[in-house]
Amino acid sequence: MERHKPMKSLVRPWLFRAMILPLLMVSVGSTTPAWNDEVTVEVYGQMTLKLMELSLQEWQERVSAIDQNTDGRKKRKLIQKWRQNVTAADQDTDDRRKWTLKLEDITRRNQSRRDEVHRQYGMSAKDELRYVSEHASEIDSYLEDNPEVKESIQSLKRNINILIEQFEALVNPRGEGAPQ
Repeated sequence: MERHKPMKSLVRPWLFRAMILPLLMVSVGSTTPAWNDEVTVEVYGQMTLKLMELSLQEWQERVSAIDQNTDGRKKRKLIQKWRQNVTAADQDTDDRRKWTLKLEDITRRNQSRRDEVHRQYGMSAKDELRYVSEHASEIDSYLEDNPEVKESIQSLKRNINILIEQFEALVNPRGEGAPQ
């Protein structure tokens, strides 16, 4: 009987691709930003809120995709099947493939939504990262002067983290396969 190695946390690879890779993609040699001089820290704050709201919606979709229309016992069984490294001959691969495709679709849809928000503000994801690094102290001052914006960002961040924890608990209910 072949033993299957458990899959690592699904969130960590996604977080790496969605949050860390854009940092690596920032061109060190490029010094000309694509944004115009009309991008103020206030405008940047508005864009940040929109992007965080999209992130919140994405995590809600992810949790719903895993949790949707499945009772507890059946859900645990499906998750267990989905997390297994199965061979092509294994008939349980359909469930795993369906969930993987659904999560990939959610990621694709939300990436295009994020790209659209960046376009609305005349920036790319790379430009956003460059803007943050070049205007960090101005952004900090703006947030200190506008506690309602700061609280909105913190609230969105808390809610996103709660959804990430829910997602991890659904796909990895007992911490199985998590890196030690």
